Amino acid sequence: DTQIKLFKNQVPQVVLVTSAAVERNAIIGDDQQLREQQIPIVKLNPNKVLDWMYAGEGVVRDSGLSYTIVRPTQLKSDEEYLQEDALLDIQQGDYIAGRIGLPQLAYVVAATAKEPLAIGKTFEVTKNEQNYATGKSMSMSSFRRAFKGLAADWERPKFDLPALPVVVIPGEEAPLLEEKNAVQEAEQWVAAWMEAKNSAAPV
Repeated sequence: DTQIKLFKNQVPQVVLVTSAAVERNAIIGDDQQLREQQIPIVKLNPNKVLDWMYAGEGVVRDSGLSYTIVRPTQLKSDEEYLQEDALLDIQQGDYIAGRIGLPQLAYVVAATAKEPLAIGKTFEVTKNEQNYATGKSMSMSSFRRAFKGLAADWERPKFDLPALPVVVIPGEEAPLLEEKNAVQEAEQWVAAWMEAKNSAAPV
């Protein structure tokens, strides 16, 4: 197997957890009409959190380190989601929605961190809540099969997946920019006052 030979005795150096919907959000961009048709987190995108998460993904991809990016769906802390054992859906293309518990996400990250077949790949993960999934769980062999079937980020078109959208760093919001300018003006005023005071001091 080419992937096994290529990454033999290696594991991801970085496992980054972001969120499902970051790719959808990046594709939508400034299209407000399309945004209104999306799930709530994409529709609202509070404080551009999805933009910043996606920008963070770009930094990791460009870092030169071996990596895996895990995008969980909505995180839940209800009792039914606190069991580590659960059957999980691992997909690509950023189209799935659902819920996943923190222990289940931690299990995914732990499995990813020691699996060479996960290197260079980005995927979404959610708890499988179909009736047939009840009582079932993931083993390391289950994760290996799932990871083996995923496309590396640089070969997505070979798997009929669109290339990842270009990263756009969110601009500073106007209120933040005004606050920053006010601080700079205050610093300049203090510096000028101190200079004038020092120049007027007796020798």
